[in-house]
Amino acid sequence: IPLTLVGAELLNARHGMPGVRPPFALTFLAKDPRVLPQRIYRFEHQGLGPLALFLLPSAKAAQGVTYLARFN
Repeated sequence: IPLTLVGAELLNARHGMPGVRPPFALTFLAKDPRVLPQRIYRFEHQGLGPLALFLLPSAKAAQGVTYLARFN
């Protein structure tokens, strides 16, 4: 199902080491009302090509379902 990136957030960067990317989270919105279970999904992106992300359903609202991907 199509997902749209709707947010990016740094996570607890205070313990980061110099020169190391801090952890962050991406939030995606799916307008499809079905809630997908948490697991690894294969993504296709025009610029990045294929990639795999572990998604966690975050919330369901009138505009759709939000999913969270965290990177450590």
